[in-house]
Amino acid sequence: MDSIRQRRPQKSREPHFSPLPHSFPGNTRAHPPLAGSRAEVLAPCLDKALLRLEKCDLDEAKELFELALIQAQEQGDPHEICDAYAHLLRFYSELGQEQQVHRLSVEIDVFCEKAGGAVTPLAGYCRGIISLRARKYRTAQKFFLGAWRLSQRDVRFYRVSVQIGIALGVLSLLQGKVQRSRRMITFLEKLTQGNWPRGTGAALYLLKARQLERAGDLKSSQVAITKAFSIVIEEHHWFQYLFVLHANARILRLTQDWVQSAFYLDLCERATPKDLRSLTSQIQEERLKLNLHRYDLELDLHRAVLKTSTVEIDLRRQQILLEMITQLVQHPLGIPKSSLVEKVWKEKYSPELHDSKLYYNINRLRKLVEPNMATPSVILNWRQGYRLAPDLKIRLVSADE
Repeated sequence: MDSIRQRRPQKSREPHFSPLPHSFPGNTRAHPPLAGSRAEVLAPCLDKALLRLEKCDLDEAKELFELALIQAQEQGDPHEICDAYAHLLRFYSELGQEQQVHRLSVEIDVFCEKAGGAVTPLAGYCRGIISLRARKYRTAQKFFLGAWRLSQRDVRFYRVSVQIGIALGVLSLLQGKVQRSRRMITFLEKLTQGNWPRGTGAALYLLKARQLERAGDLKSSQVAITKAFSIVIEEHHWFQYLFVLHANARILRLTQDWVQSAFYLDLCERATPKDLRSLTSQIQEERLKLNLHRYDLELDLHRAVLKTSTVEIDLRRQQILLEMITQLVQHPLGIPKSSLVEKVWKEKYSPELHDSKLYYNINRLRKLVEPNMATPSVILNWRQGYRLAPDLKIRLVSADE
């Protein structure tokens, strides 16, 4: 690892595609193609494919990756062919097309055997990511370590070596080796000194966020996600932006900010192409967790805030409504009008004096929490008073908490 630190190149401007944990490195050939050669045509083809991926144009990216493989096979350079295979393999993995992934994996094995072991760091890295996604951790480690050793042979493999380091950090975290993952993060921060190859900075901060989350430091985890957010915006890396949105929804769910978590998850779902099954499956899983843990109503008496599944309402300047919803929450089986008047207005109930006042303020409260005012489903009429719907999931945070 120390050998890399001594030969860190200038910041790369080449396109790079690397959402965490499914990273997708850019063009990583050790030697630039000769002018006028067919390899010179292959490099821009792969770069264009990666740029189309960054913009979530999956159809055009697929055509360009397949074209790059055809051009590499025509050229006959075994390393170019191996890299082209690796890009296409990772692309199909992101789409969740397991049959294509299996077919290409077999083809790479056969090709490398015939070519006398012409394996590149990129190929080993991509195959490691696929094994990682399949939870085959030992196989993933074998691919990553092999790719790491290959990447140390030339300084122009710097980018993919950083990506492999991040992948090893993810692998260690998934294996429960938190200290090893933390050491890898520290090493990569010292190695790059903030001079990240394109796409890798956000990937590292997402890894750091997950490691802090595992340690129970949710506040620092949010800070790391915010840094990843600013990096993808600066780089206009819209594909990686989707993974940052997903991470933000997750950490907000863990901090029990249900409204904001649902907002970011909805935003991520709307922006994610349907063919991108690797991410859509994660969104669906996160949606299930959010629906399982979030509350239909959450009343925070300390902050005077009422949260529904869609909005957060500040009631600090609406004391009558705050007291009314508090009484409804504290009496889930229902509260008579007489008791409600005594608790809220400190007066003895009189139908002539209080019915219109009650009706007016209950309607104000319903406007804040009801999805449809015409058919109330949250605040219901009950005998001689009102109650909250019995199937609501409600949380009350007292002023002492």
